[in-house]
Parts: sequence; C-alpha cells; structure tokens
Amino acid sequence: LTPQNKDAQKINHSIIDRMSGSSQTYNSADSTSTTEVNACMFPNEFLNTLNPSGLPPHELNLKVGIPIILIRSIAPKAGLYNGTRLRIDALQQFVITATILSRTCIGKQVKIPRIDFYFKQSQHLH
Repeated sequence: LTPQNKDAQKINHSIIDRMSGSSQTYNSADSTSTTEVNACMFPNEFLNTLNPSGLPPHELNLKVGIPIILIRSIAPKAGLYNGTRLRIDALQQFVITATILSRTCIGKQVKIPRIDFYFKQSQHLH
C-alpha cells in the first residue's frame, strides 16, 4: 500500500515490466457533458491526467498471469467485492477473464466487462 496513486502506479509498472508476455492497454473514455462550455473547461487531455481515488488510471496496462484487486464491488453474488484479489487468465478488448484468489469464491473463473462510470455534478457545487 502506498499513500499516493502515482507511487502505486510506479510499483505496478515495475512488476508488469518484469513479467513475461505481451501487455494489453486499456484506455478510459473520459468526456464531459456535450455542452461547449464543459468541453472548453475540461478538455479530454486534461481529464486523462486525473487519477481520482476509486477509479482506474486513464491508461491501464495488464498482462495475463498478473494479480489484480477490485477497487469496487461489481457483482457480490458472483464473489466480485471491493478488495477481491484475482489472477488474469485472458484479456479481450472489452472483457477480462480472471480467477478469484480470495474470499468465498476461491478458484472460480469470472468475466469482468468494461464498466462505464457516470458522475453527476453535486448539488452542493452549484
């Protein structure tokens, strides 16, 4: 564990570079609402530099065989809780196949799809 996301990313990149095999890069699709004002205030280039807690980085590099940890619960009934450890078995364009390594469903193979996150402006920010 590290106190800053940038330090965790450095460690992750170092580990991935040491593992054999080719990596697959997944990029986020950051954008704002379609108004011109929002697009000018928050261009995609700026959004791609942000790395808020609880969200994956804009550019996520993965390899088959590496361990990963879920950063949010996506399917509790299938054993996919926040903090669940998994090992990547296969990487497709929009799906990651992995085996659960922790919690109640150890050994179960699961498919994790690409997930869209939508955020609404807080009423407190108006």
